[in-house]
Amino acid sequence: MALITNIEPGVGESPRPHRVRDHQICTYHVIEADDGTPLLHLSLREGRHGQLKSSASMQFDRASARQLIEILGAADVLSQLTLNWQRVDADRFEQLIARLLEVSEAYTKINRLMNVNAPDCGRDIEAFLQVSDGLGAETLERLIVQAKHWPGRGVSTSDISDLVYAKMPLWEGEPVRRLTIATSGSFTRDAVQWVENHNRAGDRPLITLWSSSELERMLRRWPTLAAEFDLISPKSDLSK
Repeated sequence: MALITNIEPGVGESPRPHRVRDHQICTYHVIEADDGTPLLHLSLREGRHGQLKSSASMQFDRASARQLIEILGAADVLSQLTLNWQRVDADRFEQLIARLLEVSEAYTKINRLMNVNAPDCGRDIEAFLQVSDGLGAETLERLIVQAKHWPGRGVSTSDISDLVYAKMPLWEGEPVRRLTIATSGSFTRDAVQWVENHNRAGDRPLITLWSSSELERMLRRWPTLAAEFDLISPKSDLSK
């Protein structure tokens, strides 16, 4: 199996082919996301002009490009990233969410508030979203994140409403403008509908839901972060 040996940031580079297995070729090049973020795009084909087997795009920079090679080197692994949430505990899950906020570069003053499983009234992580009006003025909106490491379990309407109506009034400090609930599991259909109704009514805080599938989408943009937290399952794990 051939490995990718060089990835350099930059927009508009020509696609570079790398042979993965006999008759399979991985081509990668840099593309731009809608917001201008450079993304590494990988395509795996049967032969140079053969059928497309898979493709993926991920965010990177000059520092993480080298780490990307070191950790995930094989092109077929890069294009078929699979995560296993059982490989982290509740503490590591919280750390992962905090790191996601950090690498997004949209948040500042990121702080884990309490020890895991402590009576923190539902507050796990505090951060401030940097909001710009495009004219030079910038404000900070306080965000609270509750991290629920519940693989295979759905967060219910009562879990969310209890957080908003029973626990949030106990939180100290400036007003909470945004609330994110991140889970390694899922959300029930009723819970999703409850949040949609809450946000549509313009009630505070604005609630965002990060399910395991949403987190996996984010981590495909930062695969080195998934590797840092040992979330990438070997194929042998997946067959169990």
